[in-house]
Amino acid sequence: MDRKSFTDLVEGHAPTGDDGISKCYRFLLKKVKALDGTKLEQCKNVVVNRLILVSIILDETDNPHVIFESLNSKGRDLTQADLIRNYFLMRVHINEQERIFAKYWLPIQDRLGEGATEFIRHFLMLRGSWVRKDAVYWCLKGEADQKRSQPQIEEYLANLERYSRYYHCLVDPRSAETNKELSVRFSRLNRIEVTTAYPLLMALYDDYAKGQLTLESFTNVLDMLENFMMRRWVCGAPTYDLNKFFPVVYGNAGKEGDLIGGIRRALAAKRYPRDSEFGDRLVNSRLYVAGEKATKLKLLLERLEESFGHKERVPFDNLTVEHIMPQKLTDAWREMLGESADDDHENWLHTLGNVTLTAYNPELSNSDFVRKKSLLIDSHLDLNRDLNSFATWNREAIELRAKALVARALTLWPSLAGDQTSQRQDGGAVTGTKPVVLNILGSRVRVESWREVLSATLEKLVALEDDLPDFLMETFPRYFRSSPYGLRRALELKPGVFYEVNLSSNTIRDLCVRVVRERGLSDADWKVDLA
Repeated sequence: MDRKSFTDLVEGHAPTGDDGISKCYRFLLKKVKALDGTKLEQCKNVVVNRLILVSIILDETDNPHVIFESLNSKGRDLTQADLIRNYFLMRVHINEQERIFAKYWLPIQDRLGEGATEFIRHFLMLRGSWVRKDAVYWCLKGEADQKRSQPQIEEYLANLERYSRYYHCLVDPRSAETNKELSVRFSRLNRIEVTTAYPLLMALYDDYAKGQLTLESFTNVLDMLENFMMRRWVCGAPTYDLNKFFPVVYGNAGKEGDLIGGIRRALAAKRYPRDSEFGDRLVNSRLYVAGEKATKLKLLLERLEESFGHKERVPFDNLTVEHIMPQKLTDAWREMLGESADDDHENWLHTLGNVTLTAYNPELSNSDFVRKKSLLIDSHLDLNRDLNSFATWNREAIELRAKALVARALTLWPSLAGDQTSQRQDGGAVTGTKPVVLNILGSRVRVESWREVLSATLEKLVALEDDLPDFLMETFPRYFRSSPYGLRRALELKPGVFYEVNLSSNTIRDLCVRVVRERGLSDADWKVDLA
């Protein structure tokens, strides 16, 4: 770099040398002179409003060449938090930069590390607006640009640092939150994945920290959030719109003059499952799926175990989810289940009544029911004690146990809504009943048998969803296949897709309900009228 050319530019003079800076200057000047008035104004706006000058302040021990190589040669992008830090430091006097950095930004950086950008995103949503992940810097800049003086900038940074403490407690409650009641609840919410509710929770934490919200009221809201998220998860309610829902809850509830009541009403009105739907889904839905759902199911089972009121906390860390009827049927299990073994295994394996917690998972494996029951009862978990009342383990036993657990679940997560009039799907046996009308997605279809119920349900759903057949073959391989071979009696759903119709009425009802729910429909979307 030619030092004279650089000095000329800094002092406002045109460089006249033959070095790279001078050549770039003359090239840019030529291009600018060729612009008309409109384009020149546009160019000016881009430079003034979009050009970012980044100032990187190094410690004495930092090697500037290594950092330059990391940012440029290795293609490591600056995070939006990096841009925000430099934006604030550039807006204060150079003599104040070190103090401002140490007092406000360094604590945020030390607490949150790479999570600082996501924190700032949630901080910006405290005002009720939704912020895209790639727009954090520009949203903050638009907000902070209104702060003209250094005291205003410092006040903004002080708020940012204060809320970072709340956020730290939310995302890492075991190390950051000193109040045990809050720490336990934050940990549970993190397992349910309520990151979309962080703007609401940070606003409530600020009220709590200022003494404007009691601990009892705060924990009450946390329990309502757990209730809301667990019911919606069990019932398969979509989560895609919650990121825009939660940021406005606090402001709207505050306008009503009853913050806690306003939050309760907002949650109850947002596709909140009523007791009947929640109880039915707990009995009949497939709750165990490896991965995310297994984590939530384990929490659900832990909470059910805690509902027995232990005087000492049960250590859950070494416990895992266990299937009572095993995932792979042995001859002994087939004999116990009887002629409907395959159907019952397909429909009831992953439901609430057939799962529990244990530390004996390897020992249990595919053991017969007598040995499993003996080991599970010896685990000293109240969740397993009721197994002693069952001589055999089949569909009826699974349903009975599930219904007993539903009663506990309704006590753990009581309804946030007063109206409990919504209809439920009958989870009992339908053997011997005669269906007459299938109500599906607002249509009424006359039927004369459960086999017609299955066919009419599939035909209606396939007409709406082109990808449904592939989903059915992947999710229910016992009943849907690419050829009729291996099916006892098959009908063709569409070219290359066949389904089993030689099924009992109970199996057909269960299969239809599962298909409807797996596709994100509610119980009100599918109902059968019986003669």
